[in-house]
Amino acid sequence: MSKKMVILGAAGQIARQLTVRLLAETDLNLVLYGRHVSQRLARWAANDRVTLVDGDFQDQARLQAALVGTDWSI
Repeated sequence: MSKKMVILGAAGQIARQLTVRLLAETDLNLVLYGRHVSQRLARWAANDRVTLVDGDFQDQARLQAALVGTDWSI
């Protein structure tokens, strides 16, 4: 069973580079969390290892929900 990682602020430049590497070099499932990620990171929407979650850090309930079932967050 593959581990699941949340990347917070996933639409940022460094997070996007990290996402590319993690998808290419690991078997991790990724939860990409950030503002408007479903639009900004639409290229990964069809990837079965990626879950896109639109939200900001002020929305504590959505942020906590995104973290459920994950092994790591960065």
